[in-house]
This record gives sequence, structure tokens and C-alpha cells, in this order.
Amino acid sequence: MSHIFKNFFGNWNSKHNQVREIEISMIKPKNLKDAEKIVDCLLDKIPVVVSFDDTAEENIHQILDFVHGKVYAFEGKMEQVGQKVFLFTPDNIEIENAEEK
Repeated sequence: MSHIFKNFFGNWNSKHNQVREIEISMIKPKNLKDAEKIVDCLLDKIPVVVSFDDTAEENIHQILDFVHGKVYAFEGKMEQVGQKVFLFTPDNIEIENAEEK
């Protein structure tokens, strides 16, 4: 199952206060076939939130290995943001951790 969220972020440092639209996909994968959907989003430069809450444990490792390899190959990023929740981003998106500031 996939959900698309559209969020608006303002550039507060800009005099023109430009707003740019960012599309974020959310996927709850069940198997390796669903991992291809995650990679397809990233190839389209769409960040993906992946929740493994309803995924069998043995499938989680397969999916993570597959997606992480692809993410690494095209210089994207992977961050664990919850116990079974990950954020995958393409190379054009920066992840900023507020706790590290």
C-alpha cells in the first residue's frame, strides 16, 4: 500500500519566501516486489517513508538489503526514524537531524 503526501516548505532565509512542493511517498512493504516500488520512487527523486510494522521479520532484512544497496549506488540516504520505520531519500534531498544541532 502506498500513500503520497504533499508538503509545503518555505525557504525562511529567502527575501522572496519561496515555497517549494515536496512529494513524499509512504510504503508498507510485504515482500521483495514492494521493495522495487521504493526504489522506483527514489529514482523519480521522491523521498519514501517505509514502515515495516506489518512485514514478516525475514522479509524486512531482504527488503532493507535490496533497497540499501540501490540507495548506496545512486548516493541516496537511509535513516531509521522509528523502531520499524525508515526514511529513504534520493541524492537531491538532505536529511537534517535537529537533535545533532
